[in-house]
Amino acid sequence: MKALLAALALGLPAAAERPPRPVLGSGNGSTSAPMRGPVTFSLRSYAADVDVVASAQPRLAVSVTDKPGMRVALLSTGGDRIEAEFAGKRQLHDGRLRIEVPRGSSIDVSAVSGRVSVSGVGGRVRIRGMSGEVKVAGATEVDVETVDGAVEVSDAAGQVRIHTISGTSQVIASEPASRIELETSSGQVSFRGPCGKGCHLDVDTVSGEVRFVLGPESSFAASVISTSGKVHDDLPVGFRAAGGPSEGAWSEGRYGDGDGVIECETFSGDISFAAR
Repeated sequence: MKALLAALALGLPAAAERPPRPVLGSGNGSTSAPMRGPVTFSLRSYAADVDVVASAQPRLAVSVTDKPGMRVALLSTGGDRIEAEFAGKRQLHDGRLRIEVPRGSSIDVSAVSGRVSVSGVGGRVRIRGMSGEVKVAGATEVDVETVDGAVEVSDAAGQVRIHTISGTSQVIASEPASRIELETSSGQVSFRGPCGKGCHLDVDTVSGEVRFVLGPESSFAASVISTSGKVHDDLPVGFRAAGGPSEGAWSEGRYGDGDGVIECETFSGDISFAAR
């Protein structure tokens, strides 16, 4: 996490320090370029609000909606990788940015305090931030690291990884095979949706409250550890005390046939299971 903060604070080298790269498109306030298929798009932002959506056409388009005079360029960085440049710089300081990418594209965003939203793109999403809100919907794999920004991930088709310090985290699933790795120090955590065959939810926190709100079609085995927090079993899962490798109150239970797995460990935060 320290390396992340340092990289975001220092920013990126000036354009003069980099070798020239092919320009796919440029314009004032916005630009676009035709694409043959999905791409890997990377973006650096300080405090800009960023919205990424799937394009209705086979193209990549970038628009700074509140700065019509800013020069915007799309640069090829090798293979299918493309990045945006703003007034000759690789980092947009502030503003409102809209990005349209071909469906199935991968997104890589670094932001300090701006809001980042990625919706309906259908590819891999990687976001590194500090305090800005993060929302991702309809992606495959999702990887988010932030300090205190709120994180919401919905309908991810593959692995979801969220690491935060104090920001709240919410994962919403519609399919039973969610795979989630979530670590936080004090942020509240919420999972809503079914957990069945292929599901593995792994949540670790120090003092944040953790809530699992599970669909009626769920089927899972659960193990929870809480040193001083309480476990609320309103589903119910039928937790019973069990021995384990960690200090604290280790309990295990099962709901339905036990097809999926839910693991949760906290020091002082409460853990609750409830029906959706």
